[in-house]
Amino acid sequence: MRIFLLFTCCTATSGVVVTFLPLSAPGPGLFSAATALLFLGVSATFFRWWAGRFGDRRDPRVLLAPGLLCAALGMVALSLEGLALLGGALVFGAGFGMLQNTTLLLTMERVPKAEYGLGSTLWNVAFDVGTGTGAFVFGFVVGVAGFSLAFYLCAVVLAAALGLIPRAAEKRNPEMPSSRWGRASAPLQTTLRRYHLVQVIYELGQVGHTPVFPGASNPL
Repeated sequence: MRIFLLFTCCTATSGVVVTFLPLSAPGPGLFSAATALLFLGVSATFFRWWAGRFGDRRDPRVLLAPGLLCAALGMVALSLEGLALLGGALVFGAGFGMLQNTTLLLTMERVPKAEYGLGSTLWNVAFDVGTGTGAFVFGFVVGVAGFSLAFYLCAVVLAAALGLIPRAAEKRNPEMPSSRWGRASAPLQTTLRRYHLVQVIYELGQVGHTPVFPGASNPL
């Protein structure tokens, strides 16, 4: 349950980014939402792959705190302009990519092999529910207080999610053999690699569809 809530917090903030960043930094050009979302997608894709490699060799749980902190710092920077905006997109993408891979792996570690489909379903529910809920709820915040405050509050949500990081002593899937680093068994690694390949293809496809609003203006 902790992993589910933690990843929901992360996807809620990503929903805010993809929904409101094109409105807070409209128009074409280098320092625009279109470029920032491109950077975010590329960064998330790379760090999802890197986190998968890390999880094959070390305890993936150690990436949760860095992932949340990177995402929180990225959210703060996304409220700025120029190079800070692009840097924030890279940092947020790094944190989001790490959290995507790590939460999926930890979710699958906690279900029996016969219920991998259920584990994948729960992870995807957290993704979709968080994305939609974040965009909906923070829409009211944007309407009242503006984009910057909404992004700052997202950073606070991510920082608060540090309290949801599971303890090392929490019960894991008894069918999964333990190791020095707590890494996944070979069958699960194979399953996750295939899943992450699909995710990478999806992410790269999203990169090619970053929105541009040449005539848009900040409504606030």
